[in-house]
Amino acid sequence: MVAAKYGKLVSLGLLTWLLPFLISAPLYSPEGEPLYDIFMIKSILIVFSAALGTISSWSTSGACGTISFGKAPCSAGYGS
Repeated sequence: MVAAKYGKLVSLGLLTWLLPFLISAPLYSPEGEPLYDIFMIKSILIVFSAALGTISSWSTSGACGTISFGKAPCSAGYGS
């Protein structure tokens, strides 16, 4: 059980690095020069990385095992 949890954390850590790297590749020319304003590229990557990290942390937090937008997770015990 512990090994599976650590395996999931390691794989999510690699994805947190790999996906922004792959997203950034089309934003640069083959010579390594940015195709767009560098601050726009950084903003795109920061927002994407923050969203990816948030979703990854939600998926490993154990909050009923799902991400539920618009309603409280595990709402069976709330308000009673």
